Amino acid sequence: MEKELKAHEKFLSKMGVDSSYTRTPTPLKTERVSKQLPDRDIKDYDWKVYTPKASEKLYKGNAVLGQAYNKGNLVVLSSSEARDSATGKRR
Repeated sequence: MEKELKAHEKFLSKMGVDSSYTRTPTPLKTERVSKQLPDRDIKDYDWKVYTPKASEKLYKGNAVLGQAYNKGNLVVLSSSEARDSATGKRR
């Protein structure tokens, strides 16, 4: 431990810190500032459930949407894929 302290003191002197320097710890903050919230009665709150209505997404194009693979997501199919009866089946 003494060896480490001497090495640290050597480092501090190399960095330009006076050897007689003693650190004074900062005082602890014992008081906590609390903010008083305005008084409100529970009847003052609006207790309605907010449920935004999501607009339905409708596709209004001329492309064909369908499954290209078994249990796959919907993808844009070409006209030849849309006519093929094997599209969407296990291959």
